[in-house]
Amino acid sequence: PFFEAKLAKYKGEDVEVPNQEAADKIVAEVGKANWQVESVSQKEKKRYAPPPFTTSKLQQAAYNRLRFTAKRTMALAQRLYEGVELGDEGSVALITYMRTDSVRVS
Repeated sequence: PFFEAKLAKYKGEDVEVPNQEAADKIVAEVGKANWQVESVSQKEKKRYAPPPFTTSKLQQAAYNRLRFTAKRTMALAQRLYEGVELGDEGSVALITYMRTDSVRVS
């Protein structure tokens, strides 16, 4: 599980880190220290789904994340559009038409 921790006080004083050297020194020292949790809070955070891909955004994301060429990306998208065998359900299309510049969902 992801959690976020904040160093509020260091040696009894509020923490201000003016430069990288000071940050490195603090990191080295607090790594050896015993820790005490002062408070724990839990809250729900609402996240919104990203908008659907346009053709160019799909190609950019595929290249940036997977180093896929535009040709490979569009070939895979075409296969997903035409349908993939899903056992008893038969061939099922998993994406809508991929050659579009609109983000409207119909």
